[in-house]
Amino acid sequence: MMLSSPDGKLMERLIDWLDIEAGSPQGGYRAYVYRSAVDSIRGHLEHAQRAGEITVDDCESAARFWLEGLLGHHKMASSENDQDRSRHLAWAERYMRFFFAGIRQQGSPGAPLG
Repeated sequence: MMLSSPDGKLMERLIDWLDIEAGSPQGGYRAYVYRSAVDSIRGHLEHAQRAGEITVDDCESAARFWLEGLLGHHKMASSENDQDRSRHLAWAERYMRFFFAGIRQQGSPGAPLG
């Protein structure tokens, strides 16, 4: 996973440094990076929806759920000092199947909506 790679860790430290040393925009650089990522993911979901590939009632919430799941996994896994790439990839595959199964279920007639 990119987040647990040396480049991902360096990017996280750079964002911390920018918030502390360089002064930060409203909410800080971390908030800016988060918002940018959510906007990008939401855009991809909206594009897939327009193409008829998925049905999502709330692309903003779906984007946040996707990103926060990935970030939460990264934080929890890194707290265990588990750098086994194959375990991270297996988790990512399960998360992806779970997430898109929910998206498919949401688009099913008569499916309960959260």
